[in-house]
Amino acid sequence: MKAKIVPVLLLVISAYGFAAAQTASDLQQVTLYDFAPLAGEFRSALNFETGKTSHLNNFASFHLVYGGMSIQEGAKAGKTGKVHPDWLRVVDSRSMMVDLGARNWQDFKETPPFPQPKKPLPPPPLGRRPMVLDASAGSTDFSPYRQFVEVETGHMYLVRVSQSARVFYAMFRVESLDSRVSCVLSFKLVKPPNVDDEK
Repeated sequence: MKAKIVPVLLLVISAYGFAAAQTASDLQQVTLYDFAPLAGEFRSALNFETGKTSHLNNFASFHLVYGGMSIQEGAKAGKTGKVHPDWLRVVDSRSMMVDLGARNWQDFKETPPFPQPKKPLPPPPLGRRPMVLDASAGSTDFSPYRQFVEVETGHMYLVRVSQSARVFYAMFRVESLDSRVSCVLSFKLVKPPNVDDEK
């Protein structure tokens, strides 16, 4: 009886190991460098489908860009506002992304829906959607069209990528950050969420 159980048990363990390896292999890792001249590197853009990175002058076939700006909140009561030095932005203005908070990959069994926007927005123009960044005094919603996110170590992000006539989804996690120099992301393509909020 024991002789029959052991091979079956080994088969189950092997199958589990194979499934776990498949899941782990879906994840890719990349380092993006701030495209400000002081960073000394020019691999600032990421293509989620190929895993390739590129420099500032060749963004057409890429989806995500790191760096190049910092935002200081408006002064309040004579005090200087908080500085937000590290940002990621989508390449196509119709794409959008959201910060899902401090999470790990194993926290997600399926693609989550996009959270509802903080306040309703007027419909975007019929032509190309503008890249909008609101850093006015007192503003806390810097990216009303969800085109920019602040880089936060340990946070997970969901991206809805628009490229030409195609739409697909990706998720990424910021594994580490060297502020204004580089950030390390783990990422993978994911299925669309059950609820697709395009607003």
